[in-house]
Amino acid sequence: MSNSKGHGGWQVGRHERFKTSRFLRNFRGPVSKFIAALKLPHFENENEHLAAQAIDAFLLLGLTAILVSWLGGALLNPGPSPTAELLLYSLIILLAALAMLRLRFVMLTAWAVILGGWAVMAGTLIFYEGYDSINTLGHMLLIFMAGLVLFPNAAFVLATLSMGVSIYAYFVEPPFFEGIPHSHNPYQLVTVGVYYYLAAILVGVVRRRMNRMLGRVQRNDLLYRALFTNMAEAVVVLDIDRHLIQANTRACDLLGYPLEELLGLSVDDLVDEAALDLFKRYLPRVLESEVQPVYELNLVRKDGRLVSVEASTALVLDEYGEPLCIQNILRDISPRKLLEEDLQRRANFDDLTGLMSRAQFEAILARAVPQAQRDKSRLGLLFIDIDNLKSINDALGHPAGDAYLRAVAERMARTVRGGDVLARLSGDEFVVLVETLQSVAAAKSLAQRILETIAQPLEIAGKPVDSSCSIGISLFPHHATEASGLKQAADLAMYAAKRAGKNRAHLYDEALGAVLVP
Repeated sequence: MSNSKGHGGWQVGRHERFKTSRFLRNFRGPVSKFIAALKLPHFENENEHLAAQAIDAFLLLGLTAILVSWLGGALLNPGPSPTAELLLYSLIILLAALAMLRLRFVMLTAWAVILGGWAVMAGTLIFYEGYDSINTLGHMLLIFMAGLVLFPNAAFVLATLSMGVSIYAYFVEPPFFEGIPHSHNPYQLVTVGVYYYLAAILVGVVRRRMNRMLGRVQRNDLLYRALFTNMAEAVVVLDIDRHLIQANTRACDLLGYPLEELLGLSVDDLVDEAALDLFKRYLPRVLESEVQPVYELNLVRKDGRLVSVEASTALVLDEYGEPLCIQNILRDISPRKLLEEDLQRRANFDDLTGLMSRAQFEAILARAVPQAQRDKSRLGLLFIDIDNLKSINDALGHPAGDAYLRAVAERMARTVRGGDVLARLSGDEFVVLVETLQSVAAAKSLAQRILETIAQPLEIAGKPVDSSCSIGISLFPHHATEASGLKQAADLAMYAAKRAGKNRAHLYDEALGAVLVP
């Protein structure tokens, strides 16, 4: 009974925890979206980006000052007041400016904040508060912002206007002023003026330094863009989620995409499925800054064709050491791969007939003999020598002889079984390896079919030619237990067939070479 209750309680608790976690997940989504909306967007232009950051800092500072002033006024002087209304209007202006900035209206926001903020503070001095040095900080912030964001002379213009408003408020009592009249201290007025113009001079110095710094940044950016665009290698930049965010001209040419279609594609769209696991295996190590791997993989072009590249992947960090993006330099190695494949093909296959080459056959035979020993199975080896190639070359020329060899090779390829190994050893010599040979009769039967196939009527260069061959047969393990012995036995049997009159097959026997018999 207790177990069932405990189990039921556990189920209820689990259900409650599930409901709670689901609520938190549902709540977390809107919160994340709200926080993301508060973030300042990224601007491609560096000047615009710095201006947006400066404006954002000024707005947040002003917003904090307004909230502190409003709370202080509400605690010290409860009830409605003109100052509270002005603070409310200022708060609305700042919030609207923050929204405009996030909609990428940078300069419009700057002008609206500077002119609107100056008008609010000037109106406060003239109509409500009168001359008060507390407003000095607000005017100085606007002066600094005008010189930093708009243009250097804007700071001196605004400093002069602010000084004029301060002088007016110093001599004229505001019509809506409530409280104790201000004391008229000329030194205080002079101090305010010094602050205004010092702010204008300071922002001019800062602005000149920033211009020099931005000039260096822009030159470096232009140099980087020129190198990036004109590199001989393709360069693609991925974000941390493996989506393409930048590519140079060579990358577009390599992948066959225009830039606007290439941006936003995932690695899964560009990397061949067979090579995707390799890329994903290297990526975590790259993100941990452990390695800068160089590896080969196949990419998928827009037209579906594969292109082989050598990729070098490196992690790019931001100024805080956090992962920013993944840079990939891609070098097209398709010509090299084609050359390697051609060399491999030439090494493994005969150029004239397309049959397996001597080297490849020797490697297969060297593996087949030990395997047959382990499996206790039999092998059959057929050495085939074309009887009349020399006469065809002499009568019709070497191109005709080559055509004849190709025709003979095609006939033999159609005759042997799918699992048999057919190769051209040299000039007019061919060989067939029969693995898992069932009987001696099976080897003889295959040799007879080859004799009959090659002896069929054949025309070369429009002229009929006589076609025949001589075949020598050796068996493993009956005639030899090693590859070399097996080849020697078949060769001896083939020459025995020639001596017997050609156009026939001969099975190796002890009379041809007793030393080969185990």
